[in-house]
Amino acid sequence: NEVMNIGKPILEEFFEENGIKFYPSGTNFLFFAPENRDKTWQALKDNGILTRKKNGLNDEPIIRITIGTSKQMKQVINVFKKYIINS
Repeated sequence: NEVMNIGKPILEEFFEENGIKFYPSGTNFLFFAPENRDKTWQALKDNGILTRKKNGLNDEPIIRITIGTSKQMKQVINVFKKYIINS
């Protein structure tokens, strides 16, 4: 319940507010397409957040992230703010 009703909306709202393209889903994960997939993936990994690189439609470079608790999603957002968006 917390993952789908609290954690997921937190991350989706952050992506929307920051113009990060993502694909809404009814699952406990999201696909998103950051401007620089490799840099984003590495920053998340370096901060203990494991994701998967994928290719979307037309080989679009995307990342798959599993949704966690609200605390975990806030950690993801903090990494974005510190290492990805403001760098």
